[in-house]
Amino acid sequence: MKSSAVFVIICREGADVMANAVNLFIAEVLNKYREAERKSCVEMAADFDIAPLNIYKYLNGSGNPTAVTIDKIITGVQEKHPEILERMEPWWR
Repeated sequence: MKSSAVFVIICREGADVMANAVNLFIAEVLNKYREAERKSCVEMAADFDIAPLNIYKYLNGSGNPTAVTIDKIITGVQEKHPEILERMEPWWR
């Protein structure tokens, strides 16, 4: 196997690990927000301007949020409940 092929495989595996860490972080943020707000998925979707089905997926750690979606979630949580993010461990640790 050429070294460039090995590099691609390592990068792909690293990207999968990072994407999984981000998905779990977003799930934790959304679950804490849901607990603080006591809202349904539909109500949360309206808060973040995201489709309810996607909110459900993100709450469960699945789905594949775009950078724009992640920004909507983090910005919305930061505005209403900054304490949620302040108390959380960074996703990259």
